[in-house]
Amino acid sequence: MLYDPERRWAPRAICRVEDWPYFFADGGLPASPPSAHAERMWDRAKEICAQCPALQECRRDTLGEEYGVWGGLDHHQRSLLRRKLVRNVRRWPRDQILAWGEHIHRLRKAGVSWSEIRLQSGRRPTAGGFLVDSYVEHLMAQPASTPKVVDLPLPEPAALPVRMAFPARPGFCGATWAATATGMT
Repeated sequence: MLYDPERRWAPRAICRVEDWPYFFADGGLPASPPSAHAERMWDRAKEICAQCPALQECRRDTLGEEYGVWGGLDHHQRSLLRRKLVRNVRRWPRDQILAWGEHIHRLRKAGVSWSEIRLQSGRRPTAGGFLVDSYVEHLMAQPASTPKVVDLPLPEPAALPVRMAFPARPGFCGATWAATATGMT
């Protein structure tokens, strides 16, 4: 699974019963290092995350979250990972590029905005655009499928039924048939 936008792992997460202030201490902007107070609070939240059975899924699915501690990472760490992701996406294995490209392509065709995709998956438009372009190029390189022509043998013509000759006068055949059918001849 690439990621779970519905976060079905959330009921197993320890943070749902822990003190939320640890996870959302004010730490400034995501692109800047946190304050000392926020870092102490976040360290406590990260200790809680380390014991969570849903840690890996949470880390995978919350890379786009802008604030707080998710998956054992604070928002500054996730911001650094998102930047690194943009630089490293071109070195991913081909299968991973195509899988993400197909997924993001499907989301975009469904009308999902880039900001929503980034929030859900952590994939920025620059990386997402590369993934989608790679997937579309892959599709275009595939040979067009042509329908297969099946040549079935035709059945041998059956013996044709004997036909009566065309009547010499209009209505004569009909009268003859009606007379024979009723026994009048």
